[in-house]
Amino acid sequence: MRSIIENYVGQLFRERPPGKLCQSPILGSSFVPGEDPEEPALKELARRGLVAREWFFLHGPPDAPPLPLSGHERSDLKYKDALGHLVTQFSNSLEANGWDIKSHPSFEAYARGVIASPLAADIVRGDDSILKRYPPRELRYILSGMIWRPRVKLGH
Repeated sequence: MRSIIENYVGQLFRERPPGKLCQSPILGSSFVPGEDPEEPALKELARRGLVAREWFFLHGPPDAPPLPLSGHERSDLKYKDALGHLVTQFSNSLEANGWDIKSHPSFEAYARGVIASPLAADIVRGDDSILKRYPPRELRYILSGMIWRPRVKLGH
């Protein structure tokens, strides 16, 4: 699967005109093809994002929308309903953690932690079906913006 995604991302990046400011494929950030030193990192993040989307399709709620990967996709989904809002926040948190699906809490654990947070959005707190489906349970290291950040060891 890695090679299929790698080839796909490479093709999308090659289609961007060199030397002109463009949006990067998949994630939507800006870069200048062929000149931007961040281009290899953007390609890797795009690959990781697509892997996370596939993982979410297999391990997330069966009725959830596809994991949004860009700000545009997130804005379309964020206020659709409570589940869409949670999926958007989960995507934000995964992106903030480099799309690291191995260390990030599962969607269920994350959703329960978000709902338990005093900072949870009204769209989530006011939806009885979501509260029943994901009973609140504290999840350590949820910061403002509902970003999960494991504690960083200090002094190293």
